[in-house]
Amino acid sequence: MWAISSAQSLFREGDKDDNGVLDYGTLDQLRRYKLIGEELGSGVYEGYEFYVGVSDGPKGQFSWWALARPVPDGPCAEGRSFFTNQEGVIRYSMARIYLTDIDPSGAANSAWPPVGQ
Repeated sequence: MWAISSAQSLFREGDKDDNGVLDYGTLDQLRRYKLIGEELGSGVYEGYEFYVGVSDGPKGQFSWWALARPVPDGPCAEGRSFFTNQEGVIRYSMARIYLTDIDPSGAANSAWPPVGQ
């Protein structure tokens, strides 16, 4: 999650897609511009599925989110799901987080405490 968070900062501040807009990138864009590794960029890494969302329109300049959840029937299947966004706080849930659980704006769910709490 830290790698994705750092990559988002580099993507945005460096205008990596060279479109003249300081916006955030999708998982594929972060991989394509070599801000994250190929394995993580594939969406499955070390027993977790990774998803990255960017808000549509002008909000895409200011908000993104990332989700890591255990691969079903994988080595981490009973593990926690993790969520982060442009705020930089990594949160977790003992229950599986589904894409439909994520607010379209990318706001964190208050039921997901920060890691370490």
